[in-house]
Amino acid sequence: MENEIIYFLMLDRFNQGEDKKEIKDIDKNHPRRFHGGDLQGLMDKLPYIKDLGFTTVWLTPIYKNETNGYHGYWAEDFYSVDPHFGDLDKFIELVNRAHHLGIKILLDIVVNHTGKTHPFFVDNEKRHWYHPHEPIINIDDQREVEDKCLAMLPDLNQDIPEVERYLIDMCKWWISETGLDGFRIDTVKHVPRRFWKKFCKELKELKEDIILIGEVWHPDPAYLAVYQEDGINSLVDFPLYEAIVDIFAQDKPMDKISTVLAQDHLYKNPNILGTFIDNHDVPRFISETHDKGEERLKLALAFLLSFRGVPIIYYGTEIAMEGGNDPDNRKDMDFGANPKFTEYVKGLIKLRKENLALNQGQVKILKVGHDTILFLRQHGDEKIVVAINNSTDNKEIALRVPKSIRGENWQVIWGQGTHKYDYGIVTCGVPKKSAVLYRVK
Repeated sequence: MENEIIYFLMLDRFNQGEDKKEIKDIDKNHPRRFHGGDLQGLMDKLPYIKDLGFTTVWLTPIYKNETNGYHGYWAEDFYSVDPHFGDLDKFIELVNRAHHLGIKILLDIVVNHTGKTHPFFVDNEKRHWYHPHEPIINIDDQREVEDKCLAMLPDLNQDIPEVERYLIDMCKWWISETGLDGFRIDTVKHVPRRFWKKFCKELKELKEDIILIGEVWHPDPAYLAVYQEDGINSLVDFPLYEAIVDIFAQDKPMDKISTVLAQDHLYKNPNILGTFIDNHDVPRFISETHDKGEERLKLALAFLLSFRGVPIIYYGTEIAMEGGNDPDNRKDMDFGANPKFTEYVKGLIKLRKENLALNQGQVKILKVGHDTILFLRQHGDEKIVVAINNSTDNKEIALRVPKSIRGENWQVIWGQGTHKYDYGIVTCGVPKKSAVLYRVK
């Protein structure tokens, strides 16, 4: 999984493939209603995603949702595709077409809650499948987090055997029926760990190489790490996300990266954590900056695509799309709006794919300052040093080279940097707000 580079898109806001739709509630001018994006539209853009270099597509939930559930997180029927998006045959066609292009498909799945119009919640015979309809008051109380309602959405009780069986069988059905490659799992921390252990065991018995990426929205790696022990292969790396925004958008000290990396030992496998700079639940990165937005976004992406973990890039980032809080961060995709920036992103992805050290290499911090950092990615004999300058001035970063990477041949493979090597000390010249990557031999 270390070699994956994931493109995350909100299906309704990505691309409309079916020109004539009989559905009447599409309103492109309303930020909280369906805009018309569909499975055919995604299928039409698979060559575009392939050309950018992505290996995997994660799309928001496609099952039937209640009114205005354009995002997919208000399930009304887990076993059918929402007619706004298409039907099951169209999704199977999408999966097959993606596989033909060498692209994997991850479907967003929700087992924590349903929409308020789900028959189970409306039907008195199934109402006992839910926890009492009460809001979470104390987010630090794990029992409340698991047993009460997030955003007052009906909260399923996975401790009931029939509920547990229904949810696991539903997810197994999607794999068996469609051939998809795995799931991004929503709201993991709101579901008991004992459920995840059984869930992961059964899904891996069905599909040995299944990709499971869990959303555990929490800033503490110790809180996240236990879910990887439960069998969820990868977790969305919120601790690193917070450091990235603090540093590259807000100019906080660079040692925040060292602090995150120092806790990697807590994870079963930190190299497959899902790393990101923004998504559909937080403001887009460029809208978190106070100046030099595209310049800062370029640097954040250079870091993301040269650091450990599996990069997840949100649709629109390749055109430097802006967007504040939900729903402003969920605007319609505007293909071709910023071709120069798109080429920059494409180049970074190509660089990562061509250098195994950037995919699978171990990370070692060589030197860190307030606004500069040097770190090593090494895989076998392949060694790449990443130099990042987050200041508004050009910098020269001097380093006494460790024996483990000693070598006078430092070749720039990305960026506009320079280097001098004298008596075991290398001096890297890194322009302001930029990254330079060196291959060391």
